[in-house]
Amino acid sequence: MKVALLMGTQYLDPAAYGGWDGGAACAAADRDIDMRKRWAQDRGFDRIEVLINEQFTPANALTAGKDLLAMLPTLDDLLYVAFSTHGGQEPDRYPFDEIDHLDETICTFSGPLLDDRVAELWPLVRCRVHWDSDTCNAGTPYRGRPPRAPWHTVGPYRLRSPARAGDRLTGQVIAYGGASDGKSSMGGPLGGAWTLAEDAVWQAYYSRGRPGKRGWGLFKWLVNWGSGGGIATPDEIAIPDRLTYRTWFLTAKAKMNLREQEPIYSEFGAVSDEFRDRLALT
Repeated sequence: MKVALLMGTQYLDPAAYGGWDGGAACAAADRDIDMRKRWAQDRGFDRIEVLINEQFTPANALTAGKDLLAMLPTLDDLLYVAFSTHGGQEPDRYPFDEIDHLDETICTFSGPLLDDRVAELWPLVRCRVHWDSDTCNAGTPYRGRPPRAPWHTVGPYRLRSPARAGDRLTGQVIAYGGASDGKSSMGGPLGGAWTLAEDAVWQAYYSRGRPGKRGWGLFKWLVNWGSGGGIATPDEIAIPDRLTYRTWFLTAKAKMNLREQEPIYSEFGAVSDEFRDRLALT
């Protein structure tokens, strides 16, 4: 069984963030969700759940995660979890498991979701999970300890043993972060830069380098976006023979040239080569 949980918010509740409403950086989170929903539909997912804007709260996200994990008892099952929102860092709280003394957070509409809260789900994971977070500080928002090495430069990598026994899981997690911890994830009127890069590679692969009108528009916008970055044009994409979890990440990352953004690939649990080398989202 394949299930997707797609979450994001275009704005934040100012009452939960000291008067900050999130600005314009995530105003196109709905477009990111639409792209991810299309990928899941392309793959014939059995169920797709969306939490957007006011629906996207810490309680709703954790409840949805628990409910869906209960439906996915084996490694033949897949849960695709994706976020498009702001991401932050806060001083580490008990159990004080962060090497950099900072907890990573995912900004939901009604308040931050701490990585320590996300860690409550790991004992429930018996399936394969693809985690895809287009947020700032997305290196380790799903568990305690960040990597010591600059893992955004090469891959794949396994995260070290969890800090707490309760974090251990029998499933397998492959995670993409649009920006590593301490880095920003860019966004614009058409979506998040990382999600757009993933979508450009997805379209180029399935059209064998000939994306349709929409694909060309996204490429053109990214190429000309900002003074310091962009993404390769369609004819410059070296399309992999198979769009696996590894090659999708590496191809999207290789084509990004955005300042202050460093996508990161990581693994949690005993991830197998069979999982890494599957067609993405299967």
